[in-house]
Amino acid sequence: MIGLCVRCINLSILTIDIMLLDENRSNRGVAVDYCEEWTPFSDDSISDEVVEKLLSIATIKKYRADEVLFIERNAYNLYLLLRGSVEISLVHKNGRKRILAFHTARTFIDDAMISDENTALMIRCLTAVELAVMEQVALSALAQNNPIIYDCILRSVLYKLQGLTQHLANQTFNEVEDRIISLLVSLARKQGRETATGTVIEQSLTHEQIAELVGSTRVRVTQSLKSLQAQGRLGKTGKHYILNTG
Repeated sequence: MIGLCVRCINLSILTIDIMLLDENRSNRGVAVDYCEEWTPFSDDSISDEVVEKLLSIATIKKYRADEVLFIERNAYNLYLLLRGSVEISLVHKNGRKRILAFHTARTFIDDAMISDENTALMIRCLTAVELAVMEQVALSALAQNNPIIYDCILRSVLYKLQGLTQHLANQTFNEVEDRIISLLVSLARKQGRETATGTVIEQSLTHEQIAELVGSTRVRVTQSLKSLQAQGRLGKTGKHYILNTG
């Protein structure tokens, strides 16, 4: 377990300053600002150097598109997505499901830390997938001599924590329309394309996916999207939403 001191939290960005011993500067503390705005779509966050080191102790597993995996809370392995894309959800024992995120290659699947005795982490393979699985004992031994691995894992953990903080804030303080706009704004910043009329969000989303991401129902989301379009705040071209300017 990693103990953290959270210095400052706001509703859009979680900022945590941590003193780390850098691999190349191990004789002095290096202040690192872990500050990156969370979106539910994460990709390519792990360097070639870290991937190469992790593969030295990993078991590679392959899965077909549409296969579903469950990770128990007490499973202490670390999973690295090497190829493909997955949908990450929490599934309650009563059958209810909530999408947490979508991951593509070179991201850790460490979301299981937020499950409990009533929920399980579900991974749905959106494409053919390759996972690298690292056992806890071997990973700890490797990381002892390679602090860059600890650094990379910590960044991933904090990113997930930021996502949970944002989910909680949105659920507590925002109406459904505001939650939808907040989601689309975060996507536009990372995956947006500027046009004369607004920002086109390259990632296509179904009403069901938006509903699970913002904690609402498909029917309510459909009504809210129509309302946002009627207000002129939102447009659509094909499968892609446009955040209107002005």
